Amino acid sequence: QLKQYLGDDLLSYGLYGGRQYAIIAKRVIQANTGTFIRKDWLEKLDLPVPDTTDEFYQTLKAFKEQNPGNVDKVIPYAMTHDVDYVAYGFFQTFLEDVPDKDYYVKNRLFLPGWKEGARYLNKLYNEGLISPEFPLDRDGKMRDEDVVRGYAGSFGGNYDLALRNVPGHNTNLKKNFPDAEFIPIDPFTNIYSGKHRKELYDPTGIRMIVPKTSQARVDAVIKYLNWMADPDVLFFLQFGEEGVHHTIVDGLPMLTQVEGEKMMPSLQNIDYTLIVNGIYLADETKRIQANAFSYPGNEHLFEDSYNLATRDGYVNPGAGLIPTDADAKYSKVLDDKELEIYASAITAKPEDFDAVWDSMIEEYLAAGGQEVLDQRAKLWDELRGN
Repeated sequence: QLKQYLGDDLLSYGLYGGRQYAIIAKRVIQANTGTFIRKDWLEKLDLPVPDTTDEFYQTLKAFKEQNPGNVDKVIPYAMTHDVDYVAYGFFQTFLEDVPDKDYYVKNRLFLPGWKEGARYLNKLYNEGLISPEFPLDRDGKMRDEDVVRGYAGSFGGNYDLALRNVPGHNTNLKKNFPDAEFIPIDPFTNIYSGKHRKELYDPTGIRMIVPKTSQARVDAVIKYLNWMADPDVLFFLQFGEEGVHHTIVDGLPMLTQVEGEKMMPSLQNIDYTLIVNGIYLADETKRIQANAFSYPGNEHLFEDSYNLATRDGYVNPGAGLIPTDADAKYSKVLDDKELEIYASAITAKPEDFDAVWDSMIEEYLAAGGQEVLDQRAKLWDELRGN
């Protein structure tokens, strides 16, 4: 049952040199990034939901020029310092197709088209269409404040960010503006393919291994996980007893709050359901509906958020490869340097953009970036072939 539940593709993530070193849990939700926009602002300006990058740009300009919220300051697109995530779609607009090896080895900064995404953000910055102090917002609190105070017309981040109870963007915005609501959109179209490309999470949850000191119990471990893969067992572990831990509403389990000895130790009992990450139901439609229950007050937006966040999605071809020594050694330094590159290049004068970007890329390579690229190329060839 375990092999049938996980499938060969998922199990391959734990396969090294033809041997199964790890059992891989199934990630239910692979959606990663999303974008949200003020529905009431669109309606007030009689604008359609933008479905291309240029339509989105024109919408941001309209927000800036017409101030549909009648607020003290308008931030058409709210951002934080985590540029490559919160403004991810702008980069995808210009990204060219590359071989799988290059996609893994080159990291984001060196992918053809990524620089043009940053140049586009530089244009938006100089036109006053994105958060003017985004490099200073290192924890997202400035962005969150701008959202709930009604200053922001749109923003990006996690695919479900506007729906979550924490930080509560929609929930807290409605306290200040009862008719306001952020809805999910997917406006970024790639200039080469016309598709709404985006990188998804790989389909894996945790990797389960048996240490050498317990090798005599490998069979027992597999037997336990195989028992867990039984649909009835997995349902009970995730949702508990009907009438105690959940009720059935329209054919779907709705979790209830339980105190005392029958209280589950974590959401969906995730610490016990080792083979799955997220609410799992065999029927995909019901699975999406059941996940929507996790967003009280915003349930009606979840399906669109999920579907838009997975449209034309793909998984990083390097997912599952072990980190190189250079990745481990330089990760903090290079992550910080990448943030510096975005902050400096995007806030530069348009005529200075190329010089700033190119000089800081050289600094990145000298700070360990080149060593990372070299080791990743070698690792790919060793594990995947050239």
